[in-house]
Amino acid sequence: MPRGKRMPRRAGCKKSTCFKIDVQAPGLEVFTTPSNGAALLETAGQTTSGFLISENLQVAVNANFFSPCCSSNVGENKDLTGFAMSRGQIVSPAVTGTFSTALLVTSNSASVASTPLNTNHVYAGIGGAEIIVQNGQNMGVNPGVEPRTLAGVSQDGRYIYLMTIDGRQPGYSEGANHFEAAQWLIRFGAYKGFILDGGGSTAMAMSDRSGGAITLNRPSGGVQRVVGNNIGVYAQPLPDVVVTALEWSPTNLVAGTGVVFRATVLNQGHAPTPDGVILGVGFLVDGVGACWSDQYTNALAPGASITLTATGSPAGPNTWIATHGTHLVTATVDDINRFPELDETNNSFSRSLNVLRTNYMINSGGGRSLSYEADDWFSGGATFTGSGTINRTGVSSPAPSTAYRSERNGAFFYTLTNLVPRASFKVRLHFAELVHTSAGLRQFHVNANGNRMLSSFDIFAEAGATYKAVAKEFTCLSDSTGTIILQYVPGIGLPKSSAVELSLLALPSADNFDPPYLSGIIFAGETLNLSFSAWPGKTYRIQYRNDLSQSSWMDFGETFVANTSTITISNLPRVDGARFYRVVELY
Repeated sequence: MPRGKRMPRRAGCKKSTCFKIDVQAPGLEVFTTPSNGAALLETAGQTTSGFLISENLQVAVNANFFSPCCSSNVGENKDLTGFAMSRGQIVSPAVTGTFSTALLVTSNSASVASTPLNTNHVYAGIGGAEIIVQNGQNMGVNPGVEPRTLAGVSQDGRYIYLMTIDGRQPGYSEGANHFEAAQWLIRFGAYKGFILDGGGSTAMAMSDRSGGAITLNRPSGGVQRVVGNNIGVYAQPLPDVVVTALEWSPTNLVAGTGVVFRATVLNQGHAPTPDGVILGVGFLVDGVGACWSDQYTNALAPGASITLTATGSPAGPNTWIATHGTHLVTATVDDINRFPELDETNNSFSRSLNVLRTNYMINSGGGRSLSYEADDWFSGGATFTGSGTINRTGVSSPAPSTAYRSERNGAFFYTLTNLVPRASFKVRLHFAELVHTSAGLRQFHVNANGNRMLSSFDIFAEAGATYKAVAKEFTCLSDSTGTIILQYVPGIGLPKSSAVELSLLALPSADNFDPPYLSGIIFAGETLNLSFSAWPGKTYRIQYRNDLSQSSWMDFGETFVANTSTITISNLPRVDGARFYRVVELY
């Protein structure tokens, strides 16, 4: 285009449709209307849809200018304008002048050229008029606004672009001049492009997969015209495998569990997967290969599904060892491309996997210390660190000395989340008095999910000395969301914590999921405090046995109506030997 020359912009509707064809795709052939042999002229006329159906193609578009026009008689002999080649045989010779441009297709590339043409290794070709895209630049100058059919190629010659722009239909699509048509080709990726026969001949069709054709554009004459030449694509039927579901077992995961992944695979293509070739699935966790399935070798028919379970991993077993937290699991079918597919970009399916925690080990007020994590999950309070030597001889399995030298103090609480819901946990709270040198100066309470677990606890009185470690433990059920809240409540002086240790005792049982269920048991001197969940408004009774072989349970106290969802029964007598308690919901 001469410097400074530009076609004016026009307002109006334009409907364009474009096929992008990868000539290097396996099993693909570009096909054009064949010669009519010894008959008159060069080809037998067909509509674009009729051409697609008769040649069993997947897509098709009209191509060369032709004559005579414009009969609706299918089979009428036509004379093509410009070059045409079908399956390596020249149907119409190249010409010079306006119609000297051609699309040439070899077994692995395509090009746009002008007379004289080099047809070595070319097996399909069509001819047209002006080049409107040259080296990625818009060369269109013809101002006529018409329906258009266009052809183009990518810079590397791998892709063909076949495009239609509807026209002569105000309010739907007015058509395009050459400049506008070139802009559309460039937007879709064409590096070179030219004009094919347009106007009433413009037509584009695709297979309906049942032997019929779907017209993709809206011909300006209302129906497809019988034309002299069409170009289409035959694509060998290929499988197309996708993952439609991703699951694992066990379903409720805790850290340390061996997880087995499985993926449901659907073949949504038009051909079975190759028999004897592995239909494999790779499983990734957070982008890292975790395991795979590589033992299924039967053909998977179109429309069929199968669930494939992991069969191995880099470590050998077919499991991934769960670590707590939220992970992204991705299953990719045919992950190492053992066979060609219709679409190679749709093989992956991802799901979020949450692994529940079974323990917490927290160094209150301090940084990480051995297996104890740095202080976290708290709200409120302040920190303090002492410098004395810790005496840990009175505690079995004590926390590290550094944990007892740091503390969180004041009114505060820890919210421990992502635990197994309604499971039983052992809670060990670690303490060392770093400030007070006599009993009675620091007494505080600790609640677990609203239940009083330590009452008027005095660290110095329990330990008998400053800088001497103490541990108190009790059981607690996580709530329905998998949360345990440990609340440190002021009494005399400020509460404090040296370390928090929580570990799973038992997974949920059926009794854990609907009240009543026991949520806390703690000894306070010579008495026992028992806490349980309840339905407000329901009537309950506490019963006991001294021996489980006894034939009946005995009532303790009177029946009562719950007014909250958590009930604590205080001052149950502590007896020598065993005693078993239960909560009964009466009505």
